[in-house]
Formats: sequence, structure tokens, C-alpha cells
Amino acid sequence: MAAAPNCNSTLTVSKIQDLDFGNYVGTTGGTITVDASGVRTATAGVILVGGGAPAAAVYTLSNTVNHCNNQWVDITLPGSATISGPASMTINNFSSSAPSNRIKIRNTPTVTVGADLITNNSQIPGTYNGNFSVDFSY
Repeated sequence: MAAAPNCNSTLTVSKIQDLDFGNYVGTTGGTITVDASGVRTATAGVILVGGGAPAAAVYTLSNTVNHCNNQWVDITLPGSATISGPASMTINNFSSSAPSNRIKIRNTPTVTVGADLITNNSQIPGTYNGNFSVDFSY
């Protein structure tokens, strides 16, 4: 079996779209899920309403050396993240569209990332924002 070539290429990751849970009304605490395909669902206590732009996060990957096009890229998702606004909420259960969180670099692949948003009882209405890191490595 032939060994894979050493890949010293720079891996370029471009974020195309942010993860967005859209708008909701909370009657009690619950969970909003936007899965890696962008489908939004909610548990009891959360009513999904129109507005906003619910979507999975979208990243494209590329490199600068052709012999790296068949290399596996490992994707490391965060365990959790916190978003802030008038109060705070937790995001967890991150998932990606890549099977086993691995993808081969060829033809500028796209990776999508979804997660769960945990809402609290009596969550204060408002706009919430935050950041999380997704690591891509050869």
C-alpha cells in the first residue's frame, strides 16, 4: 500500500454562513435544534415563529497544493458555547455534515455545522450573539 504524501499545504477555511436559531417564543425552558442540514425543531416549551434566518453554519475548505486534495481533514467541534444578550444561553450537542467528523479535501468541500440551543425558563427576549470555534486540521 502506498503511503499518503506529506501535506505541507495551508488549509484555508472560509465561513460562508453563521449558525442561526431563528426566532422563537419560550413558554418554559426548552431546546431549539438546528441540525447540520439546517432543519430547525424545538421541544415542548418553545414555539418556533417566523423571522430570523434559521440555518446551519457553513464552511468551505481548500488548499494550495494539488497532492493534498486526497488528504483527510479532521473536524473538531466544541463541547459547548455561550451566547449573550439580555441574558445568556448555552449551545451544545454540535454536529457536522461530515461523517465521523472527517472529510477529504477535494473539489472545495463544504461542511455544515448544527447544534442545540438551550433556552431557560422566563428567557429574557432580545437579540443574542456569540462565537464558537470549529477546528479543521490535516
